[in-house]
Formats: sequence, structure tokens, C-alpha cells
Amino acid sequence: MLRPYIAILASPPELLERIMARRFPLTEAANAFRTRPISQHFEANGLRLHFLDWGEEAPTQLLLLHGLSSNAHTWDDFAKEAHTSYRIVAADLRGHGESGHAADGYTLERFAADLKALARHLNARRFHLMGASLGALIAIYFASENPRMVQKLVLEDGGPGLDMTAARQGAEARFRRPFGFDTPEEAQAWLRSAYPRDAEERVKARFQYGMKQNWAGKWVLREDPDLFWVLGGYQKAAEEMDGMGDRLKSLECPVLLVHGQESVLMSAEAAERIAGAAPHCEVAHIPGAGHSVHSDQPELFRQAVARFLT
Repeated sequence: MLRPYIAILASPPELLERIMARRFPLTEAANAFRTRPISQHFEANGLRLHFLDWGEEAPTQLLLLHGLSSNAHTWDDFAKEAHTSYRIVAADLRGHGESGHAADGYTLERFAADLKALARHLNARRFHLMGASLGALIAIYFASENPRMVQKLVLEDGGPGLDMTAARQGAEARFRRPFGFDTPEEAQAWLRSAYPRDAEERVKARFQYGMKQNWAGKWVLREDPDLFWVLGGYQKAAEEMDGMGDRLKSLECPVLLVHGQESVLMSAEAAERIAGAAPHCEVAHIPGAGHSVHSDQPELFRQAVARFLT
């Protein structure tokens, strides 16, 4: 009776991963006993960094990186569906969410160093990596520097083809905000106007995880205002952005670019150029989605990622 199980355990790691992937397909319903992640902190690179751990007994880890001005909780709905297939870990990037604000700045190099420290903390030697927008740029940088660590790479509406002029214009509007709000209702009203595509539940989540009450009793955004300069506002950032095309060409792992067909930051032509530049890249154009594909079309996004990873 034990022979089939012994044979599985004796199989090569890649075969075992395929067997387990079929046993725990991404379309499987989420474990009813895990409806929320465990919130954890660790110290690295002079910062206290935060991540959400949807830990399950799965053979493969999937690390998630959010975009500029977002936080790890942006992946909650996706993780609720997918965590039975993978151990999902969603990071709060430095300067975002519950992670510390950085005195040494916000270059892609430093974001990638934090990610490597997180992988070391998790004892994750090889994993799938998914990044949205800024997270996609960090993911490309990391995968190009650490090719043996990344099995598959998912880029959500981000990469060298991102329209940086449009991104800076959007950031200027987002960072031009009141210093604080007197009540949660005022703060949520501002969030509704700032993110008109968001459903009401998403607005509430942005308030719950993206804002805090400061020492003066005002409701303020958690993110560091200095994050604005990430978007090419100084020489180091501009140099890093200029080098992203070469990094994309150097990637060794399979890549999926999930593109929102209504995105104002990435055109369909730019998405196809990325696919042509990376050696092993495919594109999923998602209808009815803007820049934040996983929020605008969560089911189509999940299906595209599931097909690619499994």
C-alpha cells in the first residue's frame, strides 16, 4: 500500500512539483480555515520590513510585490483563491504599508536587496515571483541578478514599456493630497475620488491598510512621500530605468506579462515589445482592465496566472 507514495517521494523535485501542482490546482477553492494571512516583520538592510504569509503545506512558494503607493493587502483576494496551491508571501515594499521608511532611498537595487533578504528569511531558495507596476520592475531587476532563484516570473502591467511620463503625471496627482483628514469618512471620500475605478470594498481596504491615525489624531497615508522620486525624479532612478531593457533581455526564466487593455500606462504595442525582448515571454491582454489588472478583472487575472504557473 505504501509503494505509490514512496515512488512519489523518491521522484525528482521537478516531477514532484508537477504532481503537487495537479493535486492543488490554482482553481481549487480556498481552504476554509485560512481566510486571512499571518502578519510578520523582520529586520533587514537597516529597516523593519513587513510581509503577509499565506503559509500552506505546498511545495512551491509564490512571492508577490505590489505597485507604487500600494501595499501587500492588494493581493488579499488573489491569495484567498490561490494559497491552497502555493505558499503565498506578499511583501510590503520599503516605504509602504507597515514597512519602515528608508533614509537611504528607494532605488530598484535597494528594493531588490530587500526581496533577497525576505527570501533568505523564508529559506526560499527558488520560487515564483509576481510584481505589479513598480513591483514588476523590481521583479525584473531581481530575476536578472538572481536567475537561479526565480522559477517563473509574472509581470502585471509593468516593465520597460511603461509610460513614465503618464506614470509621473498620475503620481503627481496622487501625491498632491491634504496633509491629513479629521475623520475616516473624509479620508474614504478622498480615496473614492482618487481611485474612481475601485469598488466600495476596495476603497475600504485602501483605508484600512493604507492609512493610519497619527499622533495629532489625523488620518494620513502610511507611505513615505519621498517615494514620489522613484519615478525617474533623480539620476540614479533614471539610470536604472534606462537599463531595464537589457535586464529584460537577460532573463532566463519563463515570463508572463499580464496587460490591461484599458491601461493608460502601458499600450498593447509596448506589451508586445516586452514579449519580443524577453527570451521566454508570453502576453495575456485582459479586456476591461486598466493598470491594476488584478483589481479590475480579478477572475481573468487569476485564470491567466493559473494557466502560466501550472
